[in-house]
Amino acid sequence: MTELAQAHLEPILAVQSEVADQLLNNLSIAQRSRLYDLLQLLIQNKDADLSCEKDGS
Repeated sequence: MTELAQAHLEPILAVQSEVADQLLNNLSIAQRSRLYDLLQLLIQNKDADLSCEKDGS
């Protein structure tokens, strides 16, 4: 990655980290664990059809 790209990316990553911290601070340990498990499930099944629609409607 170029130095210019890195310079642009650093403030974005800092904001992302701050937002994540603020969101996670509102969750209990159990809720954080459940969120992590759900995110892992989504990552593992990223190519699967996970739509909420029933019977293709």
